[in-house]
Amino acid sequence: MAVLKKFKSVGVIGRGKWGQKFIKILKSYSSVKYVIGKNTDYKKCSPNVDWVFILTPNKTHYRICEFFLKKGVNVFCEKPLSPNLRQANNLYKLAKKNKVLLYVDDIEIFKNKKIKLYKNNYIRREKKDKGTTYSLIERLFYHDAYLICDQVKKTKFKIKILSQKNLNFKITFNKKIVNFFYSIKSPNKLHKINHINLLFFKGNPLKKMIVYVLYKLKSYSKNKERSLFAIKICRLLKKKY
Repeated sequence: MAVLKKFKSVGVIGRGKWGQKFIKILKSYSSVKYVIGKNTDYKKCSPNVDWVFILTPNKTHYRICEFFLKKGVNVFCEKPLSPNLRQANNLYKLAKKNKVLLYVDDIEIFKNKKIKLYKNNYIRREKKDKGTTYSLIERLFYHDAYLICDQVKKTKFKIKILSQKNLNFKITFNKKIVNFFYSIKSPNKLHKINHINLLFFKGNPLKKMIVYVLYKLKSYSKNKERSLFAIKICRLLKKKY
């Protein structure tokens, strides 16, 4: 971990179960100026911070991001930035116009797994949870979408639904096939891309991502590409379900 010379000041909007994990780490690596819940008026929050972390429900992301980007504040947003590709592009344009940074949660990247796709590929994720097949598209598939982004984004691809009862489909591109299967009725946890187990990794990927974002340790361009690709492919998949 790089030596951090000066703590950044941050504001946090959203303090649910996932938000609490962020807040705990942020308190160690930044100066947290305020934390508010999803039902508090965020427009009353001070824009005089280095970053605002938006950890609220998906449907609120666009309007909160837009508000702080217009105020000239760097924004970290929980995924997806927006389920609407046009809105997401608008936010990136707004960030550029106001010369601030916009970063979207891509925590799986920070597990540092080398994902390679072959002629036939299998991505499977299982857990015990609540929700609908439709909701799994943005909750689970979104992560796998950005993980394979670099190998798929510049090609034409087709999506074929294999089952309407489960989130089970395949994507074909460049004579390669990627089979996806997601279940939230399994008592055991599983997340594998071919032979790679994403449930086993070194370190704390959430902490790595937060420090990376706060202190600009690398380029942000890849995150933008992955974010827009994941939104695009999730949108196409949702039309079929």
